Amino acid sequence: MNIGGVTLHKWAGCGLLDKPVGSLVAAVRRNKEVRNRWQTSSVLVIDECSMLDCELFETLEQMARTIRGKNEPFGGLQIVLCGDFFQLPPVKKNGRPIFCFMSEYVFFSIVFSTSN
Repeated sequence: MNIGGVTLHKWAGCGLLDKPVGSLVAAVRRNKEVRNRWQTSSVLVIDECSMLDCELFETLEQMARTIRGKNEPFGGLQIVLCGDFFQLPPVKKNGRPIFCFMSEYVFFSIVFSTSN
């Protein structure tokens, strides 16, 4: 079922998210639609989270705090990570991949689902 989702990079509104956080935040603030999305969303579901590396995850976390103006994890935005960490790992930048769950910002409960 297609739920009308978009890539994480498109949702964030900042291309590859490979610039300093201040530059990324400035880009979001210049785009009313993207700024509104960051400020009014209550839940962000990220699928295929095994491909999300720690650095990108932490960049998003810092952006959310700044854009939403709240000093709590992700500025109060609830993050739901879906995926299988035994599938595709993040792209290696310099050495081994560092998964998003290795971030100091990850506070989550794990729900395992099995099908019979």
